[in-house]
Amino acid sequence: WEMREMTRHTGGPGRIIVFLANQPLRGECGLAEASCTAPLDDELRPGGMLVTWATRPCVAQLCDLPPGPLLAIGNRQGVMAPADAGCDALPFTERSAYYVTVSPQRVDILLLCARNPSDATRSEFRGFLDAIQWRIP
Repeated sequence: WEMREMTRHTGGPGRIIVFLANQPLRGECGLAEASCTAPLDDELRPGGMLVTWATRPCVAQLCDLPPGPLLAIGNRQGVMAPADAGCDALPFTERSAYYVTVSPQRVDILLLCARNPSDATRSEFRGFLDAIQWRIP
């Protein structure tokens, strides 16, 4: 697994903070890039998984999680929901999103793009979710 934390962010409301993949990520993503729209060195390989972690400031009902069973993700509550956007430039077989309440004014989204991942890869990803230490900058 390879992870790139974005070191520079745009001043807009939501922002990508981390890319995580079980294949090589582009070297320039995360260094001084304000954004990285193509984080993989090549396409999503068979068995591949790419996670794009983004923050989303919110107020009132916009902070509500999508319907679904609550999951413990790290030390927060979240919901896994089908994703209807993202992954479009990748040959994916599945996509989903984890919505996590980080604070009363912030919901983080972990967009998962996968291409026929193995059970072992899924288990490794769940281990990543369990180990997240949420922080509020």
